[in-house]
Formats: sequence, C-alpha cells, structure tokens
Amino acid sequence: MNYFNQRTDAFFEDWPSGNKRVECRFWVEDVPGKGQRMCKQTTGKPKKTNYVDKIVIADGEDDKTYILRRHRFVGFIEVLNHAFKSVETAHASSNKERFDYLNDLIETACL
Repeated sequence: MNYFNQRTDAFFEDWPSGNKRVECRFWVEDVPGKGQRMCKQTTGKPKKTNYVDKIVIADGEDDKTYILRRHRFVGFIEVLNHAFKSVETAHASSNKERFDYLNDLIETACL
C-alpha cells in the first residue's frame, strides 16, 4: 500500500457513520513533554489515540484515510485505519526499506 497527501488535519463533509453521513474532523494534538496524538470527531466527543513521537494523516491508494504513527522509543511505525485499528507495522531493524518510506512521509508532513 502506498500513501500520499500526508497532513496534520483533515475535514470530511460526507463521512459515513452507520446509516447516515456526517461531518468528520481529524487533527493532531501536540502536547510538549508527551508527544502527539490523533483526534477524530464526528457527532460526539472526540476520540483520541495514545501519544507517540510523530503522527500524520494520509490517504491510501485505496481512497481510504490512514494514520501513520512513529513510536519514538520502540523504533517502529504503525499505520492505523480511520477507526484507529492497526493495519501495518514497519520496524526499523527488520523492515528498514518500508520503515524509511513511511518515515519520509511523516517527516515531509511535519515540516
């Protein structure tokens, strides 16, 4: 899977939610001393991931929304789907080529 259009916030006017369409917003919350986490809000309170080193939103080649999260101390990047479920993991030690590809996407969005 390839990813593109990496960014730190996104807004969708026509997001599927059950049997209706709603507005949905994703954004990165940056807290000094803790790191970054992804926030997602549709109709209720925002849902949030745990803190990591860097995090960005990206579009997949399948036209779905993904979240790329770099874990600082563990040395891996995790890709989550729109529901914050893990779909891919790349370790710096065992899958360096994939790790470098994902890390470049994260760094490019955070400039």
